[in-house]
Amino acid sequence: MRSNRRKKIALCVPGSRRIQIGAITPLPLALLSLAAWLRKQGAYDGRLKVLDANVRPLTPADFSDVAIVGITAMTGNQIRYGLETARLVKDAYPDTLIVWGGIHPSLLPEQTAVHPLVDLVVMGEGEQTLLAVVDAFFRGEDLSGIPGTCRQDSSGKVSFGPQRAFIDLAELPLPAYDLIAISDYPGIEHQFDYQSSRGCPFRCGFCYNTIFCGRRYRKKPAAQVVQELIQLHDRYGVASFGLVDDEFFIDRKRVEAIYDGIIAGGRQFSLVASCRLDIACRFSPGLLDKMKQAGVSQIYFGAESGSDIM
Repeated sequence: MRSNRRKKIALCVPGSRRIQIGAITPLPLALLSLAAWLRKQGAYDGRLKVLDANVRPLTPADFSDVAIVGITAMTGNQIRYGLETARLVKDAYPDTLIVWGGIHPSLLPEQTAVHPLVDLVVMGEGEQTLLAVVDAFFRGEDLSGIPGTCRQDSSGKVSFGPQRAFIDLAELPLPAYDLIAISDYPGIEHQFDYQSSRGCPFRCGFCYNTIFCGRRYRKKPAAQVVQELIQLHDRYGVASFGLVDDEFFIDRKRVEAIYDGIIAGGRQFSLVASCRLDIACRFSPGLLDKMKQAGVSQIYFGAESGSDIM
C-alpha cells in the first residue's frame, strides 16, 4: 500500500557522477521545463524534485517521499543508467510509478514500454502529457489511453494513447531553475542553457526531429525571449547563454528582433547558437553586425554528409 507521505514527483537525469576537465555539465533543461509546467498548470508546487545523477549520486533516500519518478534517456549509456535508477527505486519502493520519456523512449516507445522497469512511456514533448499522467495517477484513474503515452497492460498488450497536439511555447513559464542548486554546475554562467524554440522544418537524416517534433518549428515570441534572457542574466550573473534550440535561425525577422531587444536592454552577455550552413550563407552584412553588437560569440554548424564530394 502506498504511503500517504509519498506525494512527490521526482524527475531524474540518469548518469554517473564524473570528474570533468575543461567541460561544463549541462543543466537538466528538459526536466526543469516539465517541472515549471507541472507547477504552473497543476497543483504540484512544493511537490517536485529534479535529481541529476551527473552531479550527485542517487540513493533510495532521495525517493522516500516520492510517488512518481520520471526518467529521461537518450539512446546509449543513459538507458543503462536509467534502468539502474529505476531498479534502485523499485527495489526500495515497489509501488512507485516509473515514467520514461525523452528521445529514446519517444523513438522506440513499444520497445521501451515492455521492459519490466517501465510502467509508462511519455512520447515526444512532455509537459502536457506528464501533467495528465500525474493528475490521473493521484486521482486513482486508469493510466491507459492518455494522449501522448504508451503502456503495456497486465496481459502484456501494448497500447498507445492518441497523438497529442504540440504546446504553445508562449505559454511555457521560465524553466524551474530554482529546483536545482546552481552551485552544482560550476562554470555554468559561461554556458547557461536556454531554449527559445523547438523543432526544425528540415529533413536531416541523422536528426531525431523528423519524428519527435514532426518537422514542426515553434518559437517563443522575441519579446519574451529577450525578457527571459535579461531576467536570467540578472538573477544568475550569466556571462554566456548556450541556446539549445534545434535551429535558432529559422525565422530571421524574429532573430533580428531578439538581437535588437538585447542591444536595447544594455546588458553584457554573449550568445552561442546553432545554424545550418545554407542559412548562414544568406546572412546579410547588417545581420552579422547586429549579431556582433548583441554578443554572439560562437555559431555551431551541422553537416548532413560526411562525403568529400558533397
